[in-house]
Amino acid sequence: MGMAFGYGISSCFAAFNISWTYGFYIQGLSMVAVAGMFSIVPTEFYSHEHDALVEINEGVKQKVDGS
Repeated sequence: MGMAFGYGISSCFAAFNISWTYGFYIQGLSMVAVAGMFSIVPTEFYSHEHDALVEINEGVKQKVDGS
């Protein structure tokens, strides 16, 4: 979807004789906005506490420690 949106914006730039450098400004502002949105996501949505590999590694550690 991002590529399609980029092509659409580029065609608008070409149609209205807008400099291609504004595309970089729009991309930079979009990246700042997305980074801001990701910074407010609660930890529980990206926490790796319940990943399968973490559980396997904890099981291996317990076997090695003899617990």
